[in-house]
Amino acid sequence: MNMPRSTCLFAFCLLMMSWPILAPAMTQEVYQGLFDAGKKAFDEGRVGEAYDTFNRLFIENPRDPAVNFMLGRSAFEQGMYEEAVMIYDRMLIEAPDTHRVRLELGRALMRLGDYENAKMHFLEVMESSPPEAVRENIKRYVEAANRLQQAHFISGILRGFVGWDDNPKVLPDDRVIDIPVLPGFPFTLEEKDDDWFGGSFLQLGHRYKTDAGRLFWDTSLMNYNVWYDTQSSESINFVSIQTGPGYSLNTVTLTSAFGANHLERHYEKYLDSAHLSLSVNHPLYPQLGYTVTTRFELRDFEDDARDSWDALLAVQPVYSMKRLSCFVGLRYEYEDADNDEYDLHRVEAIPGAAWTFPAAVTVRLSGRYSYSHYKAVYSLFDEKRKDRLMSITTGLSKDLWISHNTKRLFSTGLEHTWAKTHSSIDLYDYEQNRITFSGTLMF
Repeated sequence: MNMPRSTCLFAFCLLMMSWPILAPAMTQEVYQGLFDAGKKAFDEGRVGEAYDTFNRLFIENPRDPAVNFMLGRSAFEQGMYEEAVMIYDRMLIEAPDTHRVRLELGRALMRLGDYENAKMHFLEVMESSPPEAVRENIKRYVEAANRLQQAHFISGILRGFVGWDDNPKVLPDDRVIDIPVLPGFPFTLEEKDDDWFGGSFLQLGHRYKTDAGRLFWDTSLMNYNVWYDTQSSESINFVSIQTGPGYSLNTVTLTSAFGANHLERHYEKYLDSAHLSLSVNHPLYPQLGYTVTTRFELRDFEDDARDSWDALLAVQPVYSMKRLSCFVGLRYEYEDADNDEYDLHRVEAIPGAAWTFPAAVTVRLSGRYSYSHYKAVYSLFDEKRKDRLMSITTGLSKDLWISHNTKRLFSTGLEHTWAKTHSSIDLYDYEQNRITFSGTLMF
């Protein structure tokens, strides 16, 4: 594992994110020249070039309505409807009577299947007494929305995978472990043994939207399975279901959910849990947004001493450009168990980036750093446990088929994950490598 190279890649992502801040200001002549060039490219059908130009101008002056409007149109023409909606929503917050923007927002919402909100914007423009030609176009859009409008939306992900794991049981680096409370009586662990594995992942989602279009109810079901070839004791089955209401207002979406989980290891119960969560998603700009999530969970382990309640706070900003997206997840978790030896504080940082190249090829790089501090002294080892986990995942995926409305696709991917834990207790020191090949259907 070439750590400096990974560090360089993360530094490159940070440089890309900070580049707009470091770029020198344009003169008005250069600014207008770029705008005219972008408009010409758009009119001639070179929408990718136009998007890049207007995106550069947006970074220079994010409050220019003409630049925002053309950036939204360029995004729309490339099928980037979510980004177009964010741009037009933000423009309407500053200038709610801009009817041309409202019409373009309605068109983008139609492409996303949000027919109720699209119709609402079309009718609002209709009330402003537009020219007859515009009125006729709006009527056609409203009629189409009435035909297509639906209250129920179903989505899903189905993935199958196979792979290789060089340490399925996450055995420590040292086979001989000393026990401080029993000096002279160390115990010897079994040797590490790699293994092949296969598995599946299924996630089904349903959203019901009210007539007003702002209030909705989400329900999701997820099942994850892993089967090992020779080390069947490491096989797992995980089932999760959650449901709850949500509300959208302009660009802010608030979601709450109640859920239950069931985890089996080697076909026997390992953990049952129930949780309540609250999440806020807010796109600040077309390129920048964030999500904040809080969760409270009750956990019932097979080992009663580990029964606990758990609280989580997570913040994840996301920065996206046309072909590059970067994120950093920051998490704090506290777990309070019946046995104080399992009480812990945990902080995590999860950075990542994805680059999409021509021919629908995407390269991904992500990492994770986690620090866990257990509150009580482990009686067997006569000290408090402190774990530091670092992992790096690199991946490559290719979209093999995309439906004409971009709502369904099939892709294949290959990824490698390296993980290393340093612990104050030798028993929990380990290193692991996993290579996974997968096929994914999204609908």
